[in-house]
Amino acid sequence: MKIAQMGLLFVVMALAGCGGGGSSSSAPPVTSRRILWTTNWGWIVPGDPAARRYSFTGQLILKGANTDGTDFVTSFDSASGLSVMQTLGSSGSVKVGTFLLEVGISSNDHSGGGGFELGYGARAVVRITPTAPVDSQGHQAPDFQIDTDASALDSITVPDGQTIKAGASAPLIFTAHPRGAPSHILVLGPNSETVKITSGADHLSFSKDVSSFMTGLTPGKATLTVTAGGITSAPATVTVVP
Repeated sequence: MKIAQMGLLFVVMALAGCGGGGSSSSAPPVTSRRILWTTNWGWIVPGDPAARRYSFTGQLILKGANTDGTDFVTSFDSASGLSVMQTLGSSGSVKVGTFLLEVGISSNDHSGGGGFELGYGARAVVRITPTAPVDSQGHQAPDFQIDTDASALDSITVPDGQTIKAGASAPLIFTAHPRGAPSHILVLGPNSETVKITSGADHLSFSKDVSSFMTGLTPGKATLTVTAGGITSAPATVTVVP
């Protein structure tokens, strides 16, 4: 009888020692991390690579992605227009979540005979996951890629369900994708896209100067498509709210 009691006491003590009566701790969820992205400096300005030299400067903004809720903003550049892939990264951490990405790029011709500037840009919705993507060798891979070769345009996506207030103005969010890389973000030249409202034109209008800049007119829904380089997106709906 004493042996049985001692055995029972041993089992109870063992369970207590293993945390059977307490709660187990787990790692806190990842809410921010360092991100990487690549910029592929293709020939966004037509011309002979042997005869022309370009410099590119750009700015990348992730709206509200800093850990304090402010915009993550960074600048980047390239010494020439030669096609080259750059891998860039944030110096600190950005939040995990879904954010609006805005990219602006200026191109300067330094081939002689006078320079010029052209503005290129893109807007896209990107998702920063708690776990960074990895490549085949187990190294951290880019969270997104920005391409500049407009001749590679293959598809356009317009997020459905965008909203705007009546009387307000804002850029339409759409993303151009290069051939063979539907997850990449392709920058386009100024006013290279055409927006067509297929229904609900009494609710929404677009600027004559900036083709994808919209203004809410009256509450309701408008259906539209975006076309660039002969490629047309699937129809998407924009809702104008009071």
